[in-house]
Amino acid sequence: MKILHRRPALTILSTCFVLLACEAKPSSPAGNGGEQTGGSKPGTGGRSATSGGSGGGMGSATGGAPGSGGTPASGGAPGGSGGAPGSGGNPGSGGAGGSDAASTPGDAPASGGPTGTDWVHSKTITIDTTATGAAVMEDVQKYPVAVMLDKSRFDFSQAQANGADIRFFDAAGKALPHAIELWDKAGETAAIWVLLDVVKGNSKDQSIVMKWGHGSAPSTSDSKAVFKKENGFVGVWHLDEDGNTTADGYKDASDQEAHGTGVGMVAGSRVPGRVGKGVHLENPMGQNTARWISVGGEKAAQFNPGPPITFSIWALGNSYPITSYETIMSKGDTSWSLQRVRYSSGQGYQCCVRTPGYHLCAYNFGGQGLVTKQWLHFMVVLQEPSMKVYINGKLNSMANAGPWNKGAHPLGIGNQTQALGGRRQWDGMLDEARVMQVVRTLGWAKLDYESQKEAPTLLKFGETQSK
Repeated sequence: MKILHRRPALTILSTCFVLLACEAKPSSPAGNGGEQTGGSKPGTGGRSATSGGSGGGMGSATGGAPGSGGTPASGGAPGGSGGAPGSGGNPGSGGAGGSDAASTPGDAPASGGPTGTDWVHSKTITIDTTATGAAVMEDVQKYPVAVMLDKSRFDFSQAQANGADIRFFDAAGKALPHAIELWDKAGETAAIWVLLDVVKGNSKDQSIVMKWGHGSAPSTSDSKAVFKKENGFVGVWHLDEDGNTTADGYKDASDQEAHGTGVGMVAGSRVPGRVGKGVHLENPMGQNTARWISVGGEKAAQFNPGPPITFSIWALGNSYPITSYETIMSKGDTSWSLQRVRYSSGQGYQCCVRTPGYHLCAYNFGGQGLVTKQWLHFMVVLQEPSMKVYINGKLNSMANAGPWNKGAHPLGIGNQTQALGGRRQWDGMLDEARVMQVVRTLGWAKLDYESQKEAPTLLKFGETQSK
C-alpha cells in the first residue's frame, strides 16, 4: 500500500507496512509515524481498514496490536576446624574445593566454605508459571529472577547485617549464582537477583531453596555471575545510585562494565523503584537543565542492532509537559528510540528505528494508553528488519522494513542523545534498564513483568524452617 502525504513545501512518498499482532483491537487509533528531526511535526496519517492502523507521516510504518561456574557453590567462609580429637573427630580441613558442587547436608563444603548443614534457616520458594501464577507457557533459559523480601516474608534479624550469608539452591541442591542489589536491614527490605538455569513453562512443580543464618559466612553476591554476556547481557543498570555526575557513576551490573555518567543529576534522586531503588529524573516544564544518564565510549557500539538486540526498562511518567516527544531510552535518533509521542490522532508510547529515508515506528495507542504515576514495563526486540514492542508482558505492536541505520551516539537513559533541538528528556522515574544481544521472547517479557510488578505472581514463598 502506498500513500501520498503532503506537508508544507514537501511531498513525500511513504510506504507503510501494516502487521497484525495478537493484541489488535479494531477500534484502535491509526498509527502515526512522523519524522523526528528538529521541530518537524509528526505526520497524521489516516485510519486503516485493518485493525491497529497504518502509519502516516514521514515514511513511518506501524504495526497494529496484534552455572553458573566460578562462584563457590555454598559460598563461604573457611571451613570449620572440626572438633578436638575425642570430642567430635579429627580437625577438619575445610573440605574439598568445589566449583558448582551441591552444598546439601552431608556434602563436602565447596571452596573451603561451610556445609549445607551450617545454615540455621531455610525457605522453599515455588516458581508458578501456570495460569494462576505468571501464566508463562514456554520454558525460558538462563533467567535472572528478582527475589524481593520484606518483613512479611523474611526475618532480617536472623541474617547478617548485609545479607552476606544468603544462599540459593535448586531443588537438587546445586548452588545458584545470586547478586544482592539492595539489603536494608533497618527498613526490612531486600532485592536479590538469582540466576536460574531454566524457568519451566506452565508449571508449579519447580522450586528453589533460600538459606541463611550463618554468622561467619562471607558474601558470595556477584552480579557479573548473574548478568553474563554469554547469556546475552551487554548492559544492566539497576539505577540505584544517588544522583551524581561522576564519570561512570551509574554502574553496569553485567560483566561488560559499560558504566553510565549522570548529566545534570542532583542528590536526592534515588527513590524506591520496581526492584530495589530506581532513579527520579525531575524534568518538569520550565526547567532548563535536563537530568538523565549517558552511556558512551567504545562499548556503546554493542547497543546498536546488527546482531539482534533486546532492550527493556521500567518507566513511570510524572508528566508529559511538551507536545512532541519524551524519551525513555535511546541510542540516538539515527539508531533507535523508545519514547512517548503525541500526534493529532492520539498519543502514547512508540519505538522507532532509522532507515535511510525515514523513521520506522511501531506503536498501538489503543493497546496501552498514556498514563501518569504508574509503572510500565517496556521490552523491545530489534531483529532487522523486524521490530516488536511489548508493554507489561504483552505484545503491543510490530513493524517491518529496512535496512536500518546504526548511529555512533551514546545510549541515553531518560533522554535523546542527538542534538535535535528542543527538550526530549523524561520527567519521571526509571528502573532496571537493560540491553541484551539476543532475541527475547514473549515468555521473557511476561516473566519480567509478572515477577517485578507491584504484586508479583511468579514466586510463592513457603514457611521458614529452622533448626
